[in-house]
Amino acid sequence: IISFLEQNMYKVHKLLIILSLLFTLINSAKISSCISNTPCKCLLNEYSFTLINCSYSLPNLPIFNSNTSINITKIVAPNALVRWPTSLCKYSNIEILDLSGSYFHSQSIDLSCLFQLIHLNLSNTQLRKIPNFEKNFLKSLQIIDLSNNKIEILDGKYFRLLNNLMKLFLQNNPLKQINHFEYLLSL
Repeated sequence: IISFLEQNMYKVHKLLIILSLLFTLINSAKISSCISNTPCKCLLNEYSFTLINCSYSLPNLPIFNSNTSINITKIVAPNALVRWPTSLCKYSNIEILDLSGSYFHSQSIDLSCLFQLIHLNLSNTQLRKIPNFEKNFLKSLQIIDLSNNKIEILDGKYFRLLNNLMKLFLQNNPLKQINHFEYLLSL
């Protein structure tokens, strides 16, 4: 009986520690309505922000004060944008960028200011062509998710300078043609 009680006390203690950590994490982030006249909610902490419940209502990413923006390393904004964000360069230290589900269609994707980018998620964004990663000096990029788009032509030359790329997700695209496949093989 004592062993049974000790085991349960240990489990309860462990659960209390986890709950305490969770409470601390939740309270360290501020959830607010960060963009007036939209349904968007923001979850903002020192190094990241997440946009929740935007429903394609934003033409751009919100800009916080310059001290906050410079510290942000992670942006998650699913289903938020109706076009490529022009304010993205205000967040020059982004390592993780998730704009999945936004609507970019055939717009120009400019990543040229994101030198620290490691993980890029542009899945479900209605993209018709691969962004030109060749001109964007993304030396740190390791993961690209372009799945569930409308990409028909894959040009390997856009990936040739991505020496650290480890994962490229392209599933559920109507690929019809692959150009410069040799560059993909050399990654």
